[in-house]
Amino acid sequence: MKFKPMLEWLKANLWIVVFSALVIILLPASFFVSRMWNKKILAEQQKVAGKEYDDVMKSSVDYNLPQFDAKVNAVSVKAVPNSKFTEHFKKAREAAAGQVGTVSKAATDFNKGVGPDAAAVGRSEFRPLVEGLFPKAVTPEEAKDPNVARDKEQAKLNEFEDKILGKRGNPNPYLELLKKVNAGGPENNDTLFQQLRDQRKREEEKITQNKRKLDEKEAKDLNDRIVGSRLGTYKARAKSLSVYMTPEALPLPYTGEGRAPGAQSENADLIEPYSTIAWGSIDRKNLARHKMFMHQWDLWMLSDLLSAVRLANTGPDGKPLNIETAIVKRIESIALRNPEGMKTLDPKPVDPNDPSYVAPTPPTPPAETTPGIAALDKGVSITGHARGPWNKYYEVRNAEMTCVVSSARLQDFLKAIAQTNYMTVIDLDIDSEVDVWNDMEAGYYYGDEHVVRVRVTIESLWFKEWLVPFMPNEVQTALGMEVPAEPAPDAAPPDPNAPAAPVPPGGG
Repeated sequence: MKFKPMLEWLKANLWIVVFSALVIILLPASFFVSRMWNKKILAEQQKVAGKEYDDVMKSSVDYNLPQFDAKVNAVSVKAVPNSKFTEHFKKAREAAAGQVGTVSKAATDFNKGVGPDAAAVGRSEFRPLVEGLFPKAVTPEEAKDPNVARDKEQAKLNEFEDKILGKRGNPNPYLELLKKVNAGGPENNDTLFQQLRDQRKREEEKITQNKRKLDEKEAKDLNDRIVGSRLGTYKARAKSLSVYMTPEALPLPYTGEGRAPGAQSENADLIEPYSTIAWGSIDRKNLARHKMFMHQWDLWMLSDLLSAVRLANTGPDGKPLNIETAIVKRIESIALRNPEGMKTLDPKPVDPNDPSYVAPTPPTPPAETTPGIAALDKGVSITGHARGPWNKYYEVRNAEMTCVVSSARLQDFLKAIAQTNYMTVIDLDIDSEVDVWNDMEAGYYYGDEHVVRVRVTIESLWFKEWLVPFMPNEVQTALGMEVPAEPAPDAAPPDPNAPAAPVPPGGG
């Protein structure tokens, strides 16, 4: 009975009951249907958005700031073309390029010996002994007349010969370098011993009146005075010099019989490993512009090496020290190495059709490590500086110096080498057993400091930006550089009104 009122209510409100049931049934179904529909719509929209994003990214550009400094990472941003980004990166690149240009010029000037930084370490500008000889002695106009060209070049070569050899009133440039570092040899023992013998004779006659022999005490006292005089003479000589060095320590030409150490290469196609300076005379067949350039380069290299010694032997007050107080006491020898792998300056003609001819294998460049910097090869030296066609920035030459130096201040000598120019000590051999008494017998007095004999191998860098403009074509070819073909002397000059060459795709 209790259900009768409810049934009556349901009959009276049937549509309300029906629609309520439908709502209860449709809500879950709608949820599942809408969820499935949403996934489908989402997938379709993601596909459309992805395509549009790809289209946008395809039209985007790379904004980047190159790595001008190896210590600072490059900056790269990929974005849609944006005027703000464009302006920002443009100004940043211009500022960085300007700084690089300024630093590059300062570095090149210093390498060449130009400017206050070079002057501060005692260097001056590298200039040829004869202006106008390198790279060519004649102008294109003069080259049209073979007689004029030959006479002018020969006159320049003769002038260079006189200057490099110190003839016809010209100072010897190598001896001038020795003067610059206040170098000289020890006291001449032959002369000194004669003076000491005369002194001994005079004093002995004064004591004995030539009537008797010296007693034991008198002989000892006289001998002590003679030894003191000898030592005093050595000390006086040491105080008048900054370093012991004579021309014999320079890389002089070999004049003895047989093969000189390093005088010729094991490979006939390569230049001699060690260079020799022009000294005494020059064979007429060797009086050629490209060979004289190598003598000029050697002279510049010697100048840097001795400037490093002078810097080491300069006191805090800027005045040169004497041998007793100097760091570098003696320079026993200097050897200059030609650039590694340099071809001979007088190549013999080769016939590629000759069955025995073997084409040279081009050098393999080391892996590039930093954009904009010459590739390094740690297999060559501790610095990795290597020369080859891939290196467009500098040439590399090594030198070897054998010196007697203060053991306590050896590091100051190595520091002076690095300060003088772009030079680095890549090898160091130390001989702690210097027989100072034996050296003193020969006239070398080093003072009271403990000294060691060292052999330093020095790597020097020569920036191509200033060096190559002086290089004759033969030297550039021997170094593996690409030398542009020269126009014939009678070739017509280029037409200034001729149309410009087409620009390659991408604006070159």
